[in-house]
Amino acid sequence: MYLKRILYYFAVVIFSLSYAFVYSEDAPPRGLTVNLFQVAVGRAQEFEQVSMKFKAAADKIKSPEYFGYSPGIGNNDLYAFVSPFNSYQEFATQQNVLAEVYEGEELAEIGQMFQDSVTSTDSYVIVPRPDLGIAGPEFETPPEILLLIAVTVKNGMGLQFEAYLEKLVEATKATAPDLYYNAFQPGLGSGLIWRFGIAQNWVDLDTQPKPIPQRLTEHFGRRNGERIFQDGQDAIESVEFTVSRFRPDLSHSN
Repeated sequence: MYLKRILYYFAVVIFSLSYAFVYSEDAPPRGLTVNLFQVAVGRAQEFEQVSMKFKAAADKIKSPEYFGYSPGIGNNDLYAFVSPFNSYQEFATQQNVLAEVYEGEELAEIGQMFQDSVTSTDSYVIVPRPDLGIAGPEFETPPEILLLIAVTVKNGMGLQFEAYLEKLVEATKATAPDLYYNAFQPGLGSGLIWRFGIAQNWVDLDTQPKPIPQRLTEHFGRRNGERIFQDGQDAIESVEFTVSRFRPDLSHSN
């Protein structure tokens, strides 16, 4: 019975995702559910076997598409699955994909692999803010990585941070037109953390973008640019950068 609960949990959190964190600026989803699986050291192969079993089941029953990410830089042994949704009602009708395809001993073995390989799970909702981001290019082939910037905003400073982001978008479009990023405000379970996702390839990390202070001063002038930058910094508690690998082999699309 315990393994059945584990399998259902895995099915629900992975089922409920466009290149995760990348969406159409014209028609963004209402929200994204981010599902994280912390995998035990040395157990990544087992977890990926479970993920591939899930993919095979999703392919068979043609469940809604999803995209998976594996560890890259700064997120050791952490796998992520990110799911767009347009209504919270979708959470009430999710399928147990694994149980619809597998049964008996095979289903129990998948559950055991999941139990043995995963040490913890987490999930939260983030809300797309296309007005505070810059649309990226169309990719002919899937991007290799996702650069994720997580910015924890000080309590009570959300509006000041949003005002800073508005100015940053304006300055970036004017002075660094090749830069792009998707912006997400906190949703259910995500605390005070804003997230900014940039889909790209490994080689893109070799090129340093124009620094934010430079963008602001070039566009708004030295005095105003420095003031805007300081307003933004005053609202920020901390910043964390991570890189995840996009995994088409762990993903499903119809």
